[in-house]
Amino acid sequence: MSTQATGTCPIAHETVCHSVGEYVNGIESFWALLKRAWVGTHHWWSKRHCFRYVAEYEHRHNTFGLSGEGAIGRLLQQAVGKRLTYASLCELV
Repeated sequence: MSTQATGTCPIAHETVCHSVGEYVNGIESFWALLKRAWVGTHHWWSKRHCFRYVAEYEHRHNTFGLSGEGAIGRLLQQAVGKRLTYASLCELV
C-alpha cells in the first residue's frame, strides 16, 4: 500500500493498488454487511448500543460459511467459563 498526504487532509491516506495484487475484499464485504444491517434491518442505531450491533455483525462475518452446527459449536466453545449476569450487562451501558 502506498501512503499519500492530500492537500485537504492532514492525515496520511492509504491507497490500494489492485494491479500489484493488493486487495481489501474482506473489509469491504464486512462494511457492506454492516451497511445492509443498518439500512435494511435496524434502520437506526443508538450510539449507546452501537458496539453491540457491530459485534453482532462481526460475529456473522467471521462465521460466514459455517454450517449452523459449526457456528453454534464455535459460539459454545467461546462461552466456556464465562458468565453473563443482568448486573454485569447493565454495567456495560
